[in-house]
Amino acid sequence: MANNYIQGTVAPMLPLQHHHLAVMSLLQEHGEALPPGLDMIDDKIVVADAEEWTFSVWEAYAENVDMEKVLEGLRSIHTQRGGSFFNLHWEDCGNGTYYLFAEDGLEDTDLCFLQWVIKDMPPEIGWISCEFASYCSKLRPGEFGGGAWFITRQDTETMFTGSWLYEQQVRLLEAGGVGGQS
Repeated sequence: MANNYIQGTVAPMLPLQHHHLAVMSLLQEHGEALPPGLDMIDDKIVVADAEEWTFSVWEAYAENVDMEKVLEGLRSIHTQRGGSFFNLHWEDCGNGTYYLFAEDGLEDTDLCFLQWVIKDMPPEIGWISCEFASYCSKLRPGEFGGGAWFITRQDTETMFTGSWLYEQQVRLLEAGGVGGQS
Protein backbone atom coordinates (compact mmCIF):
# COMPACT_ATOMS: atom_id res chain seq x y z
CA MET A 1 0.00 0.00 0.00
CA ALA A 2 1.22 3.47 -0.87
CA ASN A 3 0.96 6.63 1.20
CA ASN A 4 0.37 10.00 -0.47
CA TYR A 5 1.62 13.29 0.97
CA ILE A 6 1.37 17.01 0.26
CA GLN A 7 3.73 19.58 1.75
CA GLY A 8 3.88 23.28 0.98
CA THR A 9 5.42 26.60 1.91
CA VAL A 10 4.06 30.14 1.82
CA ALA A 11 6.01 33.22 0.74
CA PRO A 12 6.78 35.90 1.74
CA MET A 13 7.14 35.80 5.52
CA LEU A 14 4.02 37.61 6.73
CA PRO A 15 3.51 40.18 9.51
CA LEU A 16 0.58 38.27 11.02
CA GLN A 17 -1.47 39.91 13.76
CA HIS A 18 -2.98 38.28 16.85
CA HIS A 19 -6.34 37.89 15.11
CA HIS A 20 -4.69 35.93 12.26
CA LEU A 21 -3.04 33.57 14.74
CA ALA A 22 -6.28 33.21 16.71
CA VAL A 23 -8.20 32.26 13.55
CA MET A 24 -5.49 29.75 12.62
CA SER A 25 -5.68 28.24 16.10
CA LEU A 26 -9.46 27.93 15.92
CA LEU A 27 -9.32 26.30 12.50
CA GLN A 28 -6.57 23.88 13.59
CA GLU A 29 -8.36 22.84 16.74
CA HIS A 30 -11.85 22.50 15.30
CA GLY A 31 -10.92 21.01 11.94
CA GLU A 32 -13.80 21.14 9.52
CA ALA A 33 -16.41 21.62 12.23
CA LEU A 34 -16.83 25.38 11.87
CA PRO A 35 -20.35 25.95 13.17
CA PRO A 36 -22.88 28.30 11.55
CA GLY A 37 -24.08 31.31 13.51
CA LEU A 38 -20.71 32.46 14.86
CA ASP A 39 -21.08 35.49 17.11
CA MET A 40 -19.47 37.20 20.06
CA ILE A 41 -21.15 37.50 23.47
CA ASP A 42 -19.33 38.89 26.51
CA ASP A 43 -15.97 38.72 24.69
CA LYS A 44 -16.42 35.01 23.95
CA ILE A 45 -17.00 33.37 20.58
CA VAL A 46 -20.29 31.49 20.66
CA VAL A 47 -22.33 29.54 18.13
CA ALA A 48 -26.02 29.98 17.35
CA ASP A 49 -27.17 27.73 20.20
CA ALA A 50 -25.17 29.87 22.70
CA GLU A 51 -22.59 27.14 23.28
CA GLU A 52 -19.21 28.72 23.93
CA TRP A 53 -16.64 27.79 21.29
CA THR A 54 -13.30 27.38 23.05
CA PHE A 55 -9.85 26.26 22.05
CA SER A 56 -6.66 25.60 23.95
CA VAL A 57 -4.42 28.17 22.23
CA TRP A 58 -6.91 31.00 22.79
CA GLU A 59 -5.28 32.15 26.03
CA ALA A 60 -2.12 33.11 24.13
CA TYR A 61 -4.03 35.68 22.05
CA ALA A 62 -7.16 36.55 24.03
CA GLU A 63 -5.74 39.63 25.73
CA ASN A 64 -4.49 41.36 22.57
CA VAL A 65 -6.83 40.01 19.92
CA ASP A 66 -9.39 42.04 17.98
CA MET A 67 -12.48 39.84 18.35
CA GLU A 68 -14.33 41.57 15.52
CA LYS A 69 -11.42 40.77 13.18
CA VAL A 70 -11.45 37.13 14.35
CA LEU A 71 -15.16 36.86 13.60
CA GLU A 72 -14.68 38.61 10.25
CA GLY A 73 -12.01 36.07 9.32
CA LEU A 74 -14.01 33.05 10.48
CA ARG A 75 -17.11 34.22 8.62
CA SER A 76 -15.13 34.93 5.45
CA ILE A 77 -13.38 31.56 5.49
CA HIS A 78 -16.55 29.69 6.46
CA THR A 79 -18.54 31.08 3.52
CA GLN A 80 -15.80 30.31 0.95
CA ARG A 81 -14.50 26.89 1.92
CA GLY A 82 -15.82 23.51 0.92
CA GLY A 83 -15.79 21.71 4.28
CA SER A 84 -12.10 20.90 4.18
CA PHE A 85 -9.56 20.76 6.97
CA PHE A 86 -7.06 23.51 7.81
CA ASN A 87 -3.44 22.39 7.50
CA LEU A 88 -1.29 25.54 7.66
CA HIS A 89 1.07 25.98 10.60
CA TRP A 90 3.22 28.94 11.59
CA GLU A 91 6.65 29.61 12.96
CA ASP A 92 7.60 32.95 14.49
CA CYS A 93 10.65 34.35 12.66
CA GLY A 94 11.39 36.66 15.60
CA ASN A 95 11.38 39.82 13.50
CA GLY A 96 7.64 40.50 13.47
CA THR A 97 6.98 38.06 10.64
CA TYR A 98 5.78 34.47 10.46
CA TYR A 99 6.70 31.59 8.18
CA LEU A 100 3.65 29.55 7.09
CA PHE A 101 3.91 25.94 5.94
CA ALA A 102 1.90 22.74 5.60
CA GLU A 103 3.21 19.25 6.30
CA ASP A 104 -0.03 17.31 6.03
CA GLY A 105 -1.77 18.60 2.90
CA LEU A 106 -3.28 21.81 1.60
CA GLU A 107 -6.97 22.30 1.09
CA ASP A 108 -9.61 24.91 0.29
CA THR A 109 -9.63 26.20 3.86
CA ASP A 110 -5.90 27.02 3.66
CA LEU A 111 -6.46 28.95 0.42
CA CYS A 112 -9.45 30.80 1.92
CA PHE A 113 -7.36 31.76 4.95
CA LEU A 114 -4.60 33.21 2.72
CA GLN A 115 -7.21 35.09 0.67
CA TRP A 116 -8.50 36.67 3.89
CA VAL A 117 -4.99 37.45 5.17
CA ILE A 118 -3.77 39.23 1.99
CA LYS A 119 -6.65 41.70 2.28
CA ASP A 120 -5.43 42.57 5.80
CA MET A 121 -1.74 43.00 4.91
CA PRO A 122 0.14 46.30 4.57
CA PRO A 123 0.12 47.69 0.99
CA GLU A 124 3.77 46.78 0.41
CA ILE A 125 2.78 43.10 0.50
CA GLY A 126 1.13 42.80 -2.91
CA TRP A 127 0.89 39.02 -3.12
CA ILE A 128 1.10 35.73 -1.23
CA SER A 129 2.24 32.54 -2.93
CA CYS A 130 2.14 28.93 -1.89
CA GLU A 131 4.13 26.19 -3.60
CA PHE A 132 3.37 22.58 -2.80
CA ALA A 133 4.64 19.13 -3.64
CA SER A 134 2.56 15.98 -3.91
CA TYR A 135 4.45 12.76 -3.51
CA CYS A 136 4.00 9.09 -2.72
CA SER A 137 5.84 6.40 -0.80
CA LYS A 138 5.91 4.26 -3.98
CA LEU A 139 7.50 5.36 -7.23
CA ARG A 140 4.49 5.07 -9.55
CA PRO A 141 3.42 7.28 -12.46
CA GLY A 142 0.72 9.77 -11.59
CA GLU A 143 1.54 9.77 -7.87
CA PHE A 144 3.80 12.83 -7.95
CA GLY A 145 3.30 16.46 -8.83
CA GLY A 146 2.54 19.70 -7.15
CA GLY A 147 1.32 23.14 -7.84
CA ALA A 148 1.13 26.72 -6.75
CA TRP A 149 -1.31 29.37 -5.60
CA PHE A 150 -0.73 33.04 -6.39
CA ILE A 151 -2.96 35.30 -4.32
CA THR A 152 -3.47 39.06 -4.63
CA ARG A 153 -6.11 41.27 -3.06
CA GLN A 154 -8.17 41.04 -6.25
CA ASP A 155 -7.61 37.51 -7.55
CA THR A 156 -6.29 34.01 -6.96
CA GLU A 157 -4.63 31.85 -9.58
CA THR A 158 -3.83 28.17 -9.16
CA MET A 159 -1.63 25.81 -11.12
CA PHE A 160 -1.28 22.05 -10.77
CA THR A 161 1.41 20.05 -12.56
CA GLY A 162 -1.02 17.28 -13.53
CA SER A 163 -3.31 19.78 -15.29
CA TRP A 164 -0.35 21.43 -17.00
CA LEU A 165 0.93 18.07 -18.29
CA TYR A 166 -2.54 17.19 -19.58
CA GLU A 167 -2.77 20.56 -21.39
CA GLN A 168 0.58 19.86 -23.06
CA GLN A 169 -0.63 16.45 -24.29
CA VAL A 170 -3.84 17.96 -25.69
CA ARG A 171 -1.89 20.76 -27.39
CA LEU A 172 0.42 18.22 -29.04
CA LEU A 173 -2.50 16.07 -30.21
CA GLU A 174 -4.35 19.10 -31.59
CA ALA A 175 -1.24 20.10 -33.51
CA GLY A 176 -1.18 16.68 -35.15
CA GLY A 177 1.63 15.30 -33.03
CA VAL A 178 1.94 11.73 -31.93
CA GLY A 179 0.22 11.04 -28.62
CA GLY A 180 1.88 9.33 -25.73
CA GLN A 181 0.49 7.29 -22.91
CA SER A 182 -0.39 8.97 -19.66
